[in-house]
Formats: sequence, C-alpha cells, structure tokens
Amino acid sequence: MSRIIIGAILILLCILTIYPFWYVLISSFSDPQSGSGAWLWVKDFFWSNYRVVFTTGGIWRAYLMTILRVAITTPLFLLLTGSTAFGLAQKRLPGRKIFLVYFLLPMYFGGGLIPFFLLLRSLKLVNTFAVFVLPSLFGVWSLLIMLTTFRGFSDGLIEAAELEGANYLKIFTRIVIPLSLPLMVSMGLFHAVAIWNDWFTGIVYNNRAELYPLQTFLQVSVIKGQAAAHIWDYYGSQESWAMDPKYYRDLMALTPKSLECAYVIIATIPIIAVYPFVQKYFVKGVMLGSLKE
Repeated sequence: MSRIIIGAILILLCILTIYPFWYVLISSFSDPQSGSGAWLWVKDFFWSNYRVVFTTGGIWRAYLMTILRVAITTPLFLLLTGSTAFGLAQKRLPGRKIFLVYFLLPMYFGGGLIPFFLLLRSLKLVNTFAVFVLPSLFGVWSLLIMLTTFRGFSDGLIEAAELEGANYLKIFTRIVIPLSLPLMVSMGLFHAVAIWNDWFTGIVYNNRAELYPLQTFLQVSVIKGQAAAHIWDYYGSQESWAMDPKYYRDLMALTPKSLECAYVIIATIPIIAVYPFVQKYFVKGVMLGSLKE
C-alpha cells in the first residue's frame, strides 16, 4: 500500500513538473484566438509566431553568444575546478586545509554586487565577452563534490602511476577523469544549464546589445512588454502583406502571449535536448560525489 501511495505522489510531482512546459509548448502551436483556451493538446495548429521569432533581429547573434559561452566555459570549468579538487585531495599537499578554508570562505561571506562590479571594471572585463567567461570558470560547490569523490581514490593507484613515471597532470587527465567520468559529466551538465539560463550577467555587467546572450536578449527585448513590436520587424511592409496575404492575416491574429510562448520554447529546447545524451551518467555521477566513507 505504501508503494502505491509513494508511486502516486511521484507521478503527481512529475505531472506538476512537466505540465508547465507542456502548456507553454501547446500554447505556442495553438491559434492565438481560437486556441487561447488550449490546456491539454494543440488547438487549431498555428506556427506563424515562430516565423516572427526566427526573423527577430539579433536573436541568432544572441544564440551564438550563448552557445559560445557554454562551449568555452564548461570544459574550462571542469578542468580548473577538477584539477583544484584533485590537488586538495592529495594528503601530501602542504597547507591543503588552509587552501580549503580559503575556497570555502566566499560561500559564506562576500562583498556583494557593487564590489564585484567594481572589481570587474578595474580588470577591464565589463562590456567584453570575457565577463561572460572568466567569472564562470570556478565553482566552490562543484569543488566540494569533486573533492569528496577524489578522496575516495586509492592512494596505491596514484602511487603506482607515479612509479610508472606519470606526473600529476597525466594522472589527472588519464586516470582521474576517466574513472570519475559520470561525476564530471553531471557537474558539466549542471554548469552548462546554469550558464544557458543566466540572464543576470548580461544585464548587469554589459550594456552592449551585440554581446547579449540569449536569455538577456529575451529579457530585454521580448519579455518586457515588447513582444508585439517584433511582429513588424521583418514582415511589416505593405509589399510583404501583398505577397503573403495569409501570413498578414496570421500577423493580425498574433498576441504577445503567443509570441512569448514561442520565444520560451526556442530558448529551452536546445538545453533540454542535451539531457538524453548524458542521462546514463547523471544518477551515477550525482551519487558518486555525494557519499563519503
């Protein structure tokens, strides 16, 4: 009986988690007028809002900025954070406890937004692409998870590699990373999702529109009540209406909600598409870094 109750609760939680995304998806493909009440399935299939979305000025540049940021920061993040955790896991490292405390202090004490902004400005990182990369290359929470895993490696394994002439860099890249691949993939996925969804950095530490990542672009130029303006960005001339009268009628039927749902979908689908490829590592990786003997 208890298993049935637990199963029912889990199914309910799954529905509550998935349904908001499903509702946005079917709303984006439903007619803005007749399908406004769709809640379970697409009503009167409609896709002209996606034509507007994909021709919005600047959206492909914002996509490229986000993809570049994720592609650059994720491997560097794993390399920098992982190598630091591996070093701290070595008992022979002098003062390793002091270093660990040094890394932990910022988790509990920080100067706040303004001092951090002043620091980035003094380093001439504000309004550059580097501001999206350099501050994202290290994470203390991921460091602790990796450190817990690396401490579980046998000292004999490391010593055997050293006897074979391997230095610490070779040990880390050829032994530690392959043995902890599920953990590294999981940490990389967490980091990539956080970077993909980050809009705050682009709005606070950058005021150049050409450097906006996707989420900042959507926040600034779409979500803040300007979605309807994009209807006229590309197909706003009388000539376009004459060439495509059906599309003109669709434009007249569009609503800000329909456009916003389409923007949310095209911003969400790419990162969701990554999950099936890393699912086999995900659970094992999280458990691997969560247990300490």
